[in-house]
Formats: sequence, structure tokens, C-alpha cells
Amino acid sequence: MTSRTSTHHGNYLLDRFIEAQGSLGSPDIHGLQLMHGSDPFDALPSRDFIIFPTTAVVAAQTTMPDGWISGVSVIGRDGSFGMASFAHPAPVRYRYRTVQPGDAIAIRWEDLEPLYQSPRIAPILLDYLNYVVQELSVQAYCISRHAAEARTARWLLAVRARSPLPVVHVTHEMLGDCLSLKREVVAGALTRLATLGAIEPQRGRIAISNPRALRDSCCTCHEVDRLWEMKWDAKMLVEREGLEPSTPAL
Repeated sequence: MTSRTSTHHGNYLLDRFIEAQGSLGSPDIHGLQLMHGSDPFDALPSRDFIIFPTTAVVAAQTTMPDGWISGVSVIGRDGSFGMASFAHPAPVRYRYRTVQPGDAIAIRWEDLEPLYQSPRIAPILLDYLNYVVQELSVQAYCISRHAAEARTARWLLAVRARSPLPVVHVTHEMLGDCLSLKREVVAGALTRLATLGAIEPQRGRIAISNPRALRDSCCTCHEVDRLWEMKWDAKMLVEREGLEPSTPAL
């Protein structure tokens, strides 16, 4: 675990904070190297941190009262996680598992709290919260309406959009937890996607061999995902680099 002091960190949300505020002051910034399957907070002295992935991708999950594990979202360079436990008076029982190994940045909540109260940061937080709420709303709809194969394809593309890696490091068990599916259902969905030539399942990892075929196998929720991802990413391009937003190629 090392300290980092660069102006731009490669996380859209954190970089927008820096640009709006001018600086973060002098927070205690920890650079993390997250390993596949790990809980990112295990590398920190406490859970009193907000984590901003840069190249890593982390799945957020919650345990339901009946013990069933449900996937909530995936977070990569587009955002952060860890704030829920500070924003709610009662503990929010999320757990986090790294699905793509890579780097992340952790900052103590006490260092960020004054920043979050800044009028310059409030519009950015509101944008991001709208983005997250949209994702959660679509996830709930998707779980109740769409087939396992389409949901699996959507999830794999969501991870790919947030990672520089051409493969997704995930086991059948972890994928089942993220999609609220039984392991044998996940295996069947992956077999069908492999038959279409969209993916190449390997032990503990899934290579995405044909992103377009995988996109064609998605449910309609994927199009909603892309619209919101493009909206969020486009803000960063226009504000930081002065570029016109364009549709990212899959």
C-alpha cells in the first residue's frame, strides 16, 4: 500500500472532484493493488474509507434476510464505493469482491467529508447518484424480467466497459452471486454464449471473443446501461478535455 499524489488518478468521479475543487487538500491517499476475489477493504486498516477503482472492477453484493446473495452493481473507473455505510443511519450490509484485478485509490471518509459538503462538488455528486440510482433500478427490473443468458451477457459487458482487460476474472459461483442465479443456471448460460462464439469460458476467467455477438445476446437493459455510461463519460470528456462526446465502440 503506497501513497499517491498525482493530479489525475484515472477515476472519473475522483478526477471531477479535483477539477471542480482545485485540489483535495492533503488527504491520506492509499494506492491499492486488488487481487481477484479479494475484499478491497481487507487491504486497509479499517472500513472508514471511500474506494475509487482505476483499473480494478469490484462487484457490490448484499445478503438478503433469507441468506440469498444478490448482486447490486459493478464499480470501476466510473465511480466509488464505501459511502453507503456513512450515508445511512443503520449499517448497510454490502460486501465487495474484486472481479477484475487492478489498481484502486482509497481515501479516508473524514478527509472527504468536507469536500462532499462543498457547493462545487454537490452537482457532481448529484449526477453520480442519479447514475447509480438508474443502475440499481434497471438491475431490479432485469432480475425480475429477463433470462439468465441475456443477463449474463449484460453483466460481462458491464465489467468489460470498466476494465482495460480483454478477459473477465470470475468463477461460476461468483457470477451466480452477482446475478442472483444458481451455479448450474450460470453454466448453461455461459455454454450457450460460447456456442454463439461470443465468449470463451476458461477456468476462473471468461475471454470475450466477440463483443458484438455478446451485445446481441443482451437484454434491452444493456442499451439503458450504455446511454447512462455515455452520459457520465461524456461529461468528463467535455469538461476536462474539451472533446465532443461520441458513442464508445464495443
